[in-house]
Amino acid sequence: MGQTAGLLHLKTFGGLSVASNGVPVSGAAQQRKTLALLALLAAAGRTGLSRDKLVAHMWPEADAEHARGLLKQACYALRRDLHQPDLILGATQLRLNPDVITSDVQAFEAALERGDAAQAAELYGGPFLDGFYLSDAAEFERWVEAERRRLRERAAAALERLATQAAAGGDQRGAVAWWRRLAALDPLNSHVALGLMKGLAAAGDRAGALQAARVHESLLREEVGVALDAAVADLTERLRAEAERSPGPRRLAAPERADTEAVPPGGDAATEPGALARKRGGVALAVVVAGLLTGGWFLFRAPFGAHTAETARASKRIVVLPFTNLGPAGQEYFADGVTEEITARLAAVGGLAVIGSTSATAYKGTKKTILDIGRELGVAYILEGSVRWDQPSHGRGRVRVTPQLVSTTDGTHVWAEVYDEPADEIFRVQSDIAQRVVQALDVGLREPERRMVQAAPTRSMEAYDYYLRGNDYVRRGFEEGYVRAALRLYERAVELDSLFAPAYALLSRMQSRMYWAYWDRSPDRLVRARRAVDKALQLDPDLPEAHHSLGTYYWLGFRDYERALREFGIAAAGRPNQSNIFEARAALRTREGDLRGALGDYEKARQLDPASANVANGYGECYDRLRDFARAEALFDRAIALSPDWSYPYYWKAWLYVRWHGSTKEARQVMDEAAKVGIVDQPRLLLTRIWLDILDRRYDASMRLSKAAGEVIEDQFEFLPRVQLQAQIYGLLQRRDVEAAYYDSARGVIASKLRAQPDDPRLHSALGIAYAGLGRKHEAIQEGEKAVELLPASNEAYRGYYRAVDLARIYAMVGERDAAVAQLEHLLSIPGHLTAAWLRLDPTWDPLRDHPRFQRLVGGER
Repeated sequence: MGQTAGLLHLKTFGGLSVASNGVPVSGAAQQRKTLALLALLAAAGRTGLSRDKLVAHMWPEADAEHARGLLKQACYALRRDLHQPDLILGATQLRLNPDVITSDVQAFEAALERGDAAQAAELYGGPFLDGFYLSDAAEFERWVEAERRRLRERAAAALERLATQAAAGGDQRGAVAWWRRLAALDPLNSHVALGLMKGLAAAGDRAGALQAARVHESLLREEVGVALDAAVADLTERLRAEAERSPGPRRLAAPERADTEAVPPGGDAATEPGALARKRGGVALAVVVAGLLTGGWFLFRAPFGAHTAETARASKRIVVLPFTNLGPAGQEYFADGVTEEITARLAAVGGLAVIGSTSATAYKGTKKTILDIGRELGVAYILEGSVRWDQPSHGRGRVRVTPQLVSTTDGTHVWAEVYDEPADEIFRVQSDIAQRVVQALDVGLREPERRMVQAAPTRSMEAYDYYLRGNDYVRRGFEEGYVRAALRLYERAVELDSLFAPAYALLSRMQSRMYWAYWDRSPDRLVRARRAVDKALQLDPDLPEAHHSLGTYYWLGFRDYERALREFGIAAAGRPNQSNIFEARAALRTREGDLRGALGDYEKARQLDPASANVANGYGECYDRLRDFARAEALFDRAIALSPDWSYPYYWKAWLYVRWHGSTKEARQVMDEAAKVGIVDQPRLLLTRIWLDILDRRYDASMRLSKAAGEVIEDQFEFLPRVQLQAQIYGLLQRRDVEAAYYDSARGVIASKLRAQPDDPRLHSALGIAYAGLGRKHEAIQEGEKAVELLPASNEAYRGYYRAVDLARIYAMVGERDAAVAQLEHLLSIPGHLTAAWLRLDPTWDPLRDHPRFQRLVGGER
């Protein structure tokens, strides 16, 4: 069924899509030809386009009568499926009805016409019709290229005007922000690079200006082979001379080169749920440069891994792009599963460097050339292809797989094949493809690698189908619904084939996640996790996925880091190319408290999977806890660019500005960015907005906003009943009677939960705060100290830090000011999120304002 009529909006910048009241539409408005028609009419504005021009752009090969008929059918289909009979106006000159449908391109042009450059810049969300094409309409493609170039130039002019105006008005930080956006848009323009450098220097960031020069010089050399512009070179020399005369503070030392020993496998973004594969656009040079020019270039090249063992394998660096699904849309998961299986088999080969699946997925459906992809990912070879799974109602199904290995040097085909086999031969097909690629690249196989490449996980296609469906849910993220769905599908797979070792391994991993995330903390959940992984190892003692899951069990179930790392090491020996191995070890080390070691692992993961938003975000969190905010900011920016509809990097970036600058203004700007992509009301961002009002002491506003929150706000770090949050706000409003009533309501909610989960440290912290709010001092301290006892930072450096923060808060609330300050002094001396800037801003700590040691504590940054 089609959607009901509503306000329609056409998005043309950064892609092409139609939404009704913010919800993507279905039917004709998802088809390429009709989308192209809408784009042509939107760009034409009030003038519109003649039928003849529309026909010439879209159906150049059809005769006139047939083409006019096709145009008529397209208009009819759009009006019908969008439930808007007046969608397209005019007889011979067609135009979109502005009362029915709006578009970003029309709004962009209108903003420029009225001189509103800031609005135009906000509307320009990426290249016009980025990634969209019509394969049989050359005239349309020429029009798109010309229009894309024209709109890009108009956006660039608007950004430069904004940067110039901001600088003239004395807003150097604002000017830098506009220059950075312009540099991302036009990275090879020396005039833009010069403007960015001058802006950074005027803002007092001489190091940032020199860094921008290095980025620009490198891009010029690598992309077009020209030397640095004389004006940029002169300014660079002047800034360098000034830096030598007045050296700035030392930067945090970069970590040592990433270890090449076996490390934990993974995908254990166990630190944050929902952190895996998401829909995102292709990796474009502009996006990457945007991340680099926000201050993070040093993060993405030397000294990290600049001369590692990877360099020796550069000529054998390969990516497996998502195979195209030629079957029904509902079989997309099957094509993705075949791609992942081939990738995993190649990842077992030590003589290859295999790019991770997240970065590969970013090119799904891309129009980029082989040479472009090779340059962006730094790979010498690309394996691509298609998959079709025919499932007749009777008889054996068949699979048709057509892989081709292509050199990115010149686009030549190194090897290609067509496999048309019974469906239950899919494992032999996948194995043969991997072996043929290895042979074509002249890479030797050790016997353990050969076994990995040739393995057939199951003989049941039905069980394999359930397994792939489970993997599809895992790719979507680690929210509770996805984990439970994957768990059920893996259970079904092992019911159908009791010898399916990989399915048992992943079943165990989901059980461990259920326990870790507090969705089921029963001992039976861990028993089931152990039973499943033991079965997997019984069936295949060398299976990397099974050792990965056993490591996950030790880590998530018991915080037994030593045994977890040992199992991860075994898994890594069998899968030396999987980026999630290094990502998992990095996440584990952050929990263990080894943040320096985690930095090296995150960099290794980034090398193997450069388009992973999850890696960038975790990397940023690590620097954030080390209070190296400039590096963290660059990485959060990169995560947002790679996955703009994921809430976590917005959350961390907003709080970074609170911790770094004590600035709610910058944090609110991050929330504005989240609002543009429609995620600002997600729970963690809603809570952030409530807290920004509290930090600004706009208590009435925070109370109004808190009413939109859920009954309980919880994650692995806290358990916060809404009434407890509101109790704090009422206290800040000096409404003492209501404050006490709300703290008492919170006490009841938490106590009830605690009876079912008596060892949950989050609940003890929350109950301690409720008791403190009720004036029950002894009980408050007892609960706060119990939480720290259950989860000390010495055993869990991330979550345990928050239990210590809550204990400091409890001490402050009950008048134990010396104890509160002592706790804060300790927390500021170790890696974590508290800073002097945050303490100065947060009214939570108002009871300590006149304490001499607290005053010294917040007098300067730590």
